[in-house]
Amino acid sequence: MTDRAPTVLTLELDEVVEPIAGRVRTAAGRALPFRGWTGLAAALERATSSPPPPPPEESPDA
Repeated sequence: MTDRAPTVLTLELDEVVEPIAGRVRTAAGRALPFRGWTGLAAALERATSSPPPPPPEESPDA
C-alpha cells in the first residue's frame, strides 16, 4: 500500500444523453470532456495521471 492521498474528482454528466457524456473535473478545475464509457475511462486515466509539465517561462526581452 502507498501513503498517497486520494485523488478528488468531480463527475459532471449531461442529462439524458446516449451514450453517456459529460466531464471529469479535477480538484484544480481542469475539465476533461468525455463521450461513451471508454471515453469516461480515458478521462479518468488522464485526470489521475501525472500532471503535465508547466509551460516554459519566456525570457524577458532585454
